[in-house]
Amino acid sequence: ACRAIDSSHSVHQENFRPLTDPEFFLLTRYRRICDPAVKNMVSNGIRNEHEDRVLTVPNLLTVLRAVALPPAVALHEEEPSVATLSLLVFLLLTDWFDGLIARKFGGMTKLGRILDQMSDKVCLLFMLYDLALRGRASVWFAHVYMYRTMIISTYRMASHREGSSSTLLSKTATLALMFGCGFLYGERILPEATANHAHCHAFGTLLLAVGVPLSVVGLALFCLPSRRSDKSE
Repeated sequence: ACRAIDSSHSVHQENFRPLTDPEFFLLTRYRRICDPAVKNMVSNGIRNEHEDRVLTVPNLLTVLRAVALPPAVALHEEEPSVATLSLLVFLLLTDWFDGLIARKFGGMTKLGRILDQMSDKVCLLFMLYDLALRGRASVWFAHVYMYRTMIISTYRMASHREGSSSTLLSKTATLALMFGCGFLYGERILPEATANHAHCHAFGTLLLAVGVPLSVVGLALFCLPSRRSDKSE
C-alpha cells in the first residue's frame, strides 16, 4: 500500500497532491518511501498541514481532562465511591491516551503540544492545592510545583526557546504526581483508622515527595542545554 501511494505522487512540489489521513498514517507510521524527495515533502509539507489542525481527538481529550477534572474531584469528595474514583482515574489516564493517539495516527498538532502542557500543569496544580486545603498533602508540594511551572514558562518566553520540556525525567515526575494525587483521593473510599487507609495515604505522599523533586531536576535539565549552546555560539 505504501509503494502504491508513493508511486501515485510526483516528486515535483507543484504536482504534489495533499495526502489523505489514511495515506498520511501509512507513510508516517511505516516510513516506506522510496524517493528521498517525496519523503522530504511528506515530512515537511504535509506534516505541517496536519499540525495546523484544531479539532482532533487528542486535542479534545486534552480539553476534556482540564475541564472535567475539577467537577470530578468535587463529586468524588462529596460522594466517594469506586465509580467516582474510576472517573477520576480515567481523566488522569487521558494524559497518556491523547499522546498515544497523536503519535500512532499522525494527529500531532502545534495546538496539541501547547494544550497538553497547559492541561497537565493546571490539573496538577489544582489537585495539589485541593489536597493541601483538605489537609491530605503538604502545601509545599503545590508551592514548589507552582514555582517550577512559573520559572519554566518565564524561561521559555525570555529565551524564545521553542519545543517541549517533556523529557523522560519530566514525564516520570508527572506520572508520579498524578498517581500520588490519585492515591490520596483514593483513600476516601477506604475506612479511616485502618491499615489500608494509612498505606494508601503513605504511598500517595511518597509519590508526591518523589515527583516534585524530579520535576525540579527536569526543569534544570531543560535549561542547561540552551545555556551550553549559547556559550558555544
